[in-house]
Amino acid sequence: MPLKPGRYQIRYVPPGLTPPFAGGVYAVGEDLNKPVQALPNTPPFLGVRTWEVAHAPDGKDQYTIVTPGFKSPSIGIGPVLAGWGRPPRKDVDTEGLDPAAIAKAEIKADKEAEKEGILQWPNQPVLFTTTIQDWQITETRDGGGDPEKTTYNIKIPTEISGVISAVDVENGHLITKSYPIISTLYYRLPTWQFVPTDL
Repeated sequence: MPLKPGRYQIRYVPPGLTPPFAGGVYAVGEDLNKPVQALPNTPPFLGVRTWEVAHAPDGKDQYTIVTPGFKSPSIGIGPVLAGWGRPPRKDVDTEGLDPAAIAKAEIKADKEAEKEGILQWPNQPVLFTTTIQDWQITETRDGGGDPEKTTYNIKIPTEISGVISAVDVENGHLITKSYPIISTLYYRLPTWQFVPTDL
């Protein structure tokens, strides 16, 4: 079943574990233009821990992951909408552009790179940024309607064949890792829980 739009805490499911389980790390956005962190859900509760997940206008099973409402950090001009992004696949000239124009230019460059067959570099951070990107979220384990048991993959949407780039955890940060698609090999892609929250 596709993920329903809503507010969630996003929890990493380590290999070999099946939800529910105690502990773990959650996606936390703290500093703009820095990697999204993977932190335990323990005090002090700094940064953004609850995310608004919404359907992206661009495609099926694609979503944006952003801060809910005005819980975004302030960058001097008031709160901004921040969320999950990634470094651009090709260079973008941003000199003299305001932040909104930079975001549009980076998204346009990413779409051009996709058409040109340029893959996302592996082991790149998932950024907490105002340049919000789409993510493909697909169910990997049906929890029978119980969100505490359902898991998902979070991937970079692509039509480029031969590789999947999925969100994983490394050194306390969220990163994208590339997995080749080979019929004789099976890779367990990283999995995540989307734990509903009322916040």
